[in-house]
Amino acid sequence: MNLNEYYGFVSNPFGKYIDMDKVYESNDYKQVYNRMHSVIDCEGIGLVTGKSGVGKTTIIKSFISRLSEKHKIIYVQGAQMSVFDFYHTVCNQLDIKISDCHKIRMIEDIQQELVELKRNGIKVMVVLDDAQELPSAIIQELRVFYDYGLKEAASIALIMVAHTDFRHTLRKEKYETLHNRIIANYDCDGLSYNEIKEYIENRIRSVDGNTNLFNERNYININSCADGNPRRLNTLMNNVLMVGYLDEKKVFDAQMIKRAKDEMEI
Repeated sequence: MNLNEYYGFVSNPFGKYIDMDKVYESNDYKQVYNRMHSVIDCEGIGLVTGKSGVGKTTIIKSFISRLSEKHKIIYVQGAQMSVFDFYHTVCNQLDIKISDCHKIRMIEDIQQELVELKRNGIKVMVVLDDAQELPSAIIQELRVFYDYGLKEAASIALIMVAHTDFRHTLRKEKYETLHNRIIANYDCDGLSYNEIKEYIENRIRSVDGNTNLFNERNYININSCADGNPRRLNTLMNNVLMVGYLDEKKVFDAQMIKRAKDEMEI
C-alpha cells in the first residue's frame, strides 16, 4: 500500500501539479485576480511579485484557466534569451509563420495578427513569468512591444510575474517608461495563519481525503514552520504525511510535525 492509498487520497494533495479549478482562493489570489481582470479590460500592464514559493505562478495559471475562449494567452517563461528569441516565441504562440528574420518584420506580423484577433473579439494577454530572469535588453524592449501592440486598432495586455526584488529593477531610470505604464501591481504576502488551515483542508478535500488529520494546536506549529509560504508548506505537509505513513499513524501530533520539519533542514 502506497502513501496515497494509506490515507485514502486519490492523488497527492500537496504535489506540484494540482487541478487549477481547485486552487485555494487566498487573499493574494483574490487581490491578483481582480487586478488582472482590470489590466485585461484596460489593455494595460500589470505586475505581480512575491518571494520564491509564495504562489505567484499558481495564481496566474489558475486565473488563465478561468478565462473564456475569447482570450488568447501568450506565455513566456523568463530566461536568458535574445530580443529575437523573444519575438520568435511570441510569433510561434500566435501561429505566425516567420518568413523574415528581421525584428521589425516580426513586430509588423505580430501587430497584424493582433489587429485580426481584436476584430474577432479576442483579447490578448502576454504573461512574462519569472520576469526577473529576463535580460535587460528584453525588459527595455517590452515598452516597444507593448506600444506596437496598441497601434492600428490592435490590443494587448501585458502581465509581468516576478520576484519581489524585480520592483527595484523597474525603478531604474532606463526602465522608467515601462514602469510608468504599469496600471496595477500587487506584491503577494503569502498565507495568513487562518489561511494555512483553510489551505491544508482545501488541498485534502480536493483529493477526497479526511480533513481531521490535525488539531488546532498542530496548525500553530505548522504556521511557525511554513511562515506563510505555500511551497514550504507543501513540502512540510508531504513530510508530515510520510512520517505518519512510516509510523502507521493517521492523526498527527507536534512531535511528528517537528520530525517533518527536520527532514527539510539541510
